[in-house]
Amino acid sequence: MLAFRNDPKIQTLVQYFKNISHQTIEIDSPESGAWINVSPPLKQEEFDELSAELEIPIDFLTDSLDIDERSRFEEDDNVKLIVIKTPTENNSFNESDAYYITIPICIILTHNQIVTVNSFDNPAIKNS
Repeated sequence: MLAFRNDPKIQTLVQYFKNISHQTIEIDSPESGAWINVSPPLKQEEFDELSAELEIPIDFLTDSLDIDERSRFEEDDNVKLIVIKTPTENNSFNESDAYYITIPICIILTHNQIVTVNSFDNPAIKNS
């Protein structure tokens, strides 16, 4: 199981949340009805492990790595993928670039969990 949050030397990469009494509370491990938030940086082995553990197609998890990924809906084995693009400030050093760009967020609906995958720091989904 991916449990990076317990090691103080490693940045939190995978967080688990559950709605309890109308409050979103961080929990220690995935369970039914949980929201799993995946944020950078993640290695391919970690995507592979998460894919196997949650029974999610690997490309559903890695699609957010492509900044040019298009918004779309896809379904595979009753696992649903929603890719949306959210605006964020462009941190480019080139003044001729746009002030805002859009970056992908993958929202994956499994049989009993919601998984969000962010490949870039994204203010639309902030880690607690």
